[in-house]
Amino acid sequence: MPTLRITRKSLDALKPPGGPAPEYHFDDTLTGFAVRVSPRGVKAFLVQGYAAGKLYRRPLGRYPNVAPEKARSRARAILEAMAGGQAPESLKDRVLVKDALDEWLKVHVDHKLKPRTREDYRKIVDQVLKPALGAEAVAAVERAAVAKIHHDRHGTPRRANYILAVCRSFFSYCEDAGHRPRDTNPARRIRAFPERRRERFLSDGELGTASAAIGALEVEGGLSIYAAAALRLCLLTGARQGEIRTLKWSEVDLARRLLMLEDSKTGRRSIYLSEPACQILRDLPPIEGNAYVIAGDVEGEPYKNLTRAWIKVRNRAGLPDVRLHDLRHTFASVGAAESLSLPMIGRLLGHRVPATTARYAHLAADPVTQANE
Repeated sequence: MPTLRITRKSLDALKPPGGPAPEYHFDDTLTGFAVRVSPRGVKAFLVQGYAAGKLYRRPLGRYPNVAPEKARSRARAILEAMAGGQAPESLKDRVLVKDALDEWLKVHVDHKLKPRTREDYRKIVDQVLKPALGAEAVAAVERAAVAKIHHDRHGTPRRANYILAVCRSFFSYCEDAGHRPRDTNPARRIRAFPERRRERFLSDGELGTASAAIGALEVEGGLSIYAAAALRLCLLTGARQGEIRTLKWSEVDLARRLLMLEDSKTGRRSIYLSEPACQILRDLPPIEGNAYVIAGDVEGEPYKNLTRAWIKVRNRAGLPDVRLHDLRHTFASVGAAESLSLPMIGRLLGHRVPATTARYAHLAADPVTQANE
């Protein structure tokens, strides 16, 4: 078998084998340490050696998810233990969940997910996963432990299912990194709770009441002019609150009546502005040195908690069951009632797939029913 000094440079230079079988390259200085290159070019570290007369081979993770230096260190520790007669199975408890979680956040979450998702994942790690599993070995975590985390949150099924999905992602990474054997993800095959989509649309009267409450709180000083403007823009555009809260002046094109978002939940997208929405932006004074339209209290930063501002409004308006996201649903329902097509509503809302807009299909059918009557 070919040998080489396993480094980043040599790994980057390795090409997929020409045939259907994978190719193994062993390190020329640490006997038993190798990299496997698949016909598709996937490079995975492994270590093999003898313990008590039996040959063992153990994966150490894929490159570049795992650095060659770290893989080499793991291989050396395993080989030393095997030389003393210890089988690799008994070494799987070396990586604790708390340490693997920190590694996963640094390697995967911080580089591949959007800022708000990163923030949410970190909260789940700190508030849920580390307290429940942190002291356990990654390879020792069983399905029952993950199922308990999921079941204990049955009162909030949507959040419980989200946490389950985070667990599934984490343990998939652990398999790739060699922290536990392949196809042993303990979060798989745990049945998710059924989720009942909550639909709450504001009536014309409730929209007027909410608008009046925004104005009253702004006059009284309960809302800053920026928070009030943000809530009005949510009402008038159907945009996600995060899209409005982090909107930059460089993304505003009043001449074309567009917001050209550099990034959103679904990537780059345009938000179309009505004349009232344009007027709100014209009346809002920019703050020198702050790139954000909805300026916060901290210099140079956006408004931090628009949900808290909305809670003030809904309490004032007597609408305790209305979430801020329901303004987006209401925007879509108004379009459906005006006989806009589902593709048009989806475009206004920035939906990536038609299935997301399909939830408003029953609303779009109302004008047809009226015409039939």
